[in-house]
Amino acid sequence: MSIQQLPDRCIRLVRSGASITDICDVVLELVYNSIDASATRIVICINLPQFSASVQDNGCGIDAIGMQSIGRRYHTSKLFADRNTRGFRGEALANISNIGLIDVTSRSTRANTYMRCLVRNERQLLCSRVQQAAESEFSNTTVRVQNIFGSYPVRRQIMQESTRRVLDTLRARLLSCALADPEISLRLVNEGSGSTILHWNSTRSLSHRVAQIYGPRVAQDLDFISMEFGRYLLRGSVSRKPALSRIQYIFVDRAPNAIPALAAVAESVFSNSQYTSQENPAIDSRSAGDLRAQYPVFVLMITTKSETTGGSGSLDVWAERKNPSVTPEMKRLVVMACLKFLRKYSLVTDAQMKYIIDGIDTPPRTKRKADDSLGTDLAEGTARGESVSSRPQTQSQSLLRPRFPLMPSLRQPPYVSHEDDWHGRRPIPKAKSLALDMDNGNLDVADPQAVLQAAAVIGQADNKFIMCQSNGVLLAIDQHAADERIRLEHFYSSLSAALAQISGLGVRDTIAHVEGITLLMPPVQVVLSRHDCDTALSQADKFKRLGFIISEDGRRDPQDMVESHVVIECAPTVLVSRFTGDMRRVDRYAKELVIAISQWRPLHSARGVRALSASQQHSQPAEPDLEAADGWPALANVPPLIAESLKSIACRGAIKFNDPLSHCECTALVRDLARCRFAGFCAHGRRSLAQIAWL
Repeated sequence: MSIQQLPDRCIRLVRSGASITDICDVVLELVYNSIDASATRIVICINLPQFSASVQDNGCGIDAIGMQSIGRRYHTSKLFADRNTRGFRGEALANISNIGLIDVTSRSTRANTYMRCLVRNERQLLCSRVQQAAESEFSNTTVRVQNIFGSYPVRRQIMQESTRRVLDTLRARLLSCALADPEISLRLVNEGSGSTILHWNSTRSLSHRVAQIYGPRVAQDLDFISMEFGRYLLRGSVSRKPALSRIQYIFVDRAPNAIPALAAVAESVFSNSQYTSQENPAIDSRSAGDLRAQYPVFVLMITTKSETTGGSGSLDVWAERKNPSVTPEMKRLVVMACLKFLRKYSLVTDAQMKYIIDGIDTPPRTKRKADDSLGTDLAEGTARGESVSSRPQTQSQSLLRPRFPLMPSLRQPPYVSHEDDWHGRRPIPKAKSLALDMDNGNLDVADPQAVLQAAAVIGQADNKFIMCQSNGVLLAIDQHAADERIRLEHFYSSLSAALAQISGLGVRDTIAHVEGITLLMPPVQVVLSRHDCDTALSQADKFKRLGFIISEDGRRDPQDMVESHVVIECAPTVLVSRFTGDMRRVDRYAKELVIAISQWRPLHSARGVRALSASQQHSQPAEPDLEAADGWPALANVPPLIAESLKSIACRGAIKFNDPLSHCECTALVRDLARCRFAGFCAHGRRSLAQIAWL
C-alpha cells in the first residue's frame, strides 16, 4: 500500500472527527484498515486486563516506503483507491497513537521481509527491517496497540468496571461488519484466556452468514430479493416469517454501519401488511397463537450503480456514523422491494399497497427549525383546545416515522373498522386527565377473560388507560399492568417449555441446544468463597434442571483457600437480560443466583403456594397454581429468585404510562390480554382492569 499525504487543500477542508473513546473504537479502526487492504481473514485479539488489542490480516500489506509514513496525520493510501474504502482522512492511527503505543509489523505481497514500526504520539520511535518468519498464511500485517489509555486513569477505571459492556459493544459492531462483508472471515479471541469469543468463517452467501450468526433456523426461512430503482440497486434476504429477535440490517455501499432510518421504513411496511398475522402461511400453528415477540427479518444491501460498475469512491465512516446519507430514492427503493416481497407471498392487499405507496408520494410536512418553534406551535394548539396526540398525522409520517414500538406482537395487521378507515390510524379521543383507583373493590370484574374477549376498544385515555366497552359495561385497562401480565405469562410459557425438554434429557445430554436456553457469550464469572464454590459445583445437576450450566474456572489458584470462581455458561433465554449491562449489577445478581440455587430445596407439596385468607384474597390475588393442569407444571418448584426475576424483567420491559398507542395497538394489547390465564392482575398483584360504569 502506497501511503501519501493529503493535498493541502484537502487538509484545510478536513475536520477532525475520528475520536477514539474506548477500546472498541481502536479495534474497529484497525478492522476497517484490514478490510480496506483487501483482507479476507482477520483475527482480533483483545486483552482488557492488560489494556491491549491486536489485529492480524492477510491483506496486501504495507511496503517499506509506506511504513515510513505510518502514524502521521493526514497520510493515507485510500484517497486515490480504485474501490470503496471506509475512510480517507488519515487520522485513525494518529489518534490511536495519542492514547497508546502502536506496534506495526507488515510486509507487502511482493516482499519477503517484514518491516516493524513503533509509533507513539504521532512520532515514530522505530522503523526498521526485522527477520521474522510468517506465523501463518494470513500474517501479512499485524497491528498491536499496547498501554491503551495509559495516561488516562479515569478511562481505564471505566473500562475495568464495564468489561462486559465493552465486549457486548464490540461483538455488536463486528456483527455488523460481518453482515456487510460476508466474504471476510472474522475471529475474536480473548488473549488473556486464549478462548475464542466469536468466529465466523468466510462465505459468499449472505444466508450462510446469517446462519453462522443467528443459527440455521433463521436462515432457512430467508428468501432472496433484488430490485433496481434510479441509480440504486438493492439486494439481500428477507425471511418468509417473523422471528423472535430483531434482525434488521440495511447497508448502503457496503458501509460497516447499518442505517436505522431505512430499517424503520422497511419495518413500517411489514407492520402495515399481513406479515405477522395468522394469515401468513409461513407461520406454523405453534407460533400463530403468540404474536407478541415477532419481528420482520431482513438483511439488505443498497449499492449505487457507479460502485457496481467499478467506479471509485471513499466512504467516510465517521461522517456516516452520525449523519447517514439517506435519500428519498433509497426510501422508495426499500418500500417497493418490501412490497414486491409481500406481493410474492400474497401478504398485502391492494388497499394496503395503495395506502403505503400514497404515504411515500405524499410530501412530508415542513420540519420545524428549532425547539422554540415547536413549543410555540404546541402552545397555540393548547390555546385552541387541541390535544397534541389528537392531531391527525400525514400518511408519510405514519410510514417513515413509525409510532412507538409497543411490542413485537402489537405490530398487527391494520385494524379494520370500516372501508374508508381501514388502517386504524384515526385520531384517538384523549381525556385531559384521568385518575382511577384500580384496587377499589367496587370496580372488580368477575370474569376478566370473558369480558376481555367481548371487549371493543374505544380509545386511549390520558396515555395511561385503554377504554373499552363490553356487554354494556365501560372498562378501563391499565396499559402498563396489562402488558406486564402478557410478558410475564410469555416468560412462564417459554421457561416451562424449556424445563420440560430438559427433564426428558439424559444425564450426559447437554442442554445448550434446547430451545429456550442461550449460551452466554462471554460466560459470566462469579467470585465465591471456597465453600460456596464447592457446594455449587457439587450440585451441577440441580443447576442443569433449571437451565443453567456451571463449571469451575480452570485459572483459579489451587492454593487460594479463600476465594474461588464459578463460570455460568448457559442460562434460560428469558433471564439473559439479567446477565448483560452494568458489570457490578451482573456480578451481584449472578452471585445471588448461584447461592440461591445451591441452597434451594425443591418442594413436593400438593400445591405450590399456600392458601390465603378471605381478606387477603380480596386485597391481593393468589399466585398462579403452577402445578395446576391449566398452569405451568414445570415451574412448580423453581427458586423464588427466578420467579421474582421474571416479574422484574416483565415490569421493566412493559409499556409505561404516557406512552401513546394507536387504535390497532390498543386492540392487539386487549386481545393478547384476553389470552392470559390470569388477566385480572399484573405480575405484582396490581389490578389490570376495572369496571367504570354501565352503559
